[in-house]
Amino acid sequence: MIGMLYWSPHEWRGDPVTMTCVADAPRELDGYDEIDESDFRTLAELVERRSGIHLAPTKRPMVSSRLRGCARRAGKHTVSAYCRFLFDEGGLTTEWPTVLDAITTNKTDFFRENEHFDFLIKEAVPDLIARGHTELAVWSAACSTGPEAYTLAMVLDQAAESRGFKFHIYASDICCDALEKAERGVYPAEVASPVPSALHSRYVMTSRNKAANLVRIVPELRRAVTFGHHNLLSPRSPWGRTMDVIFCRNVLIYFTRPTQDLVLRHLCNQLRVGGYLFIGHSESTMSMSLPIEQLRPSVYR
Repeated sequence: MIGMLYWSPHEWRGDPVTMTCVADAPRELDGYDEIDESDFRTLAELVERRSGIHLAPTKRPMVSSRLRGCARRAGKHTVSAYCRFLFDEGGLTTEWPTVLDAITTNKTDFFRENEHFDFLIKEAVPDLIARGHTELAVWSAACSTGPEAYTLAMVLDQAAESRGFKFHIYASDICCDALEKAERGVYPAEVASPVPSALHSRYVMTSRNKAANLVRIVPELRRAVTFGHHNLLSPRSPWGRTMDVIFCRNVLIYFTRPTQDLVLRHLCNQLRVGGYLFIGHSESTMSMSLPIEQLRPSVYR
């Protein structure tokens, strides 16, 4: 459990931190430069094969927009020139992480789909403790820039005080840029606004540099989370252990149905018997034959 006495005052210097994602970099490059259909198909096939992310033809303008920043940083004047660099000149060998970071959508919020955290604390944790699991391993399997992982750490730390269990959060993502931000735990103040006030005052530090308008997760809570790179297509997790709880929410929507089935099978293989799986409210396991039972919409054991 994490003590409150070490956190006062909840301020830090607020040293400048670059908060812009690769995908958020300026888009303009030589006017309305677009990726052509052939290059888009090549890239889409590559992205799906390596990451599972399906890029429908309607995503072509979005891909063009995001690749412009990659092209600029690589010293290429057009997206077409950048694609030639990737596909014909061997650039993909070094540029793949940059391309994937640009293509990946990192939409995330603190306390997103809050019903899941209520269920975790009120029903899943008591059940796991009754089963003798007093040192809980929880995996945020598509953590993006970290709000889900830190939300889990907040609610579990608060519950651990009265219920006498220990926990650790394992958090992974395929996007290297997002993971770097997650490990820093620094966010624009408005990003942390969904955190309830009692938890905000306890777990979130405010920058002394008011002009920066940044906050940071307290170091004690950051130590309760281990971040690591992971591709959900891989059958093995980076953690080398089974989990009591897995959150994999709002990422399956980017996969085709066969890939969703594959990813969910991998995740189920990483769960202990009696462990819990949470997926996004807009996602479903319908027609899949998985070794889990549905308890609530998007909650499984």
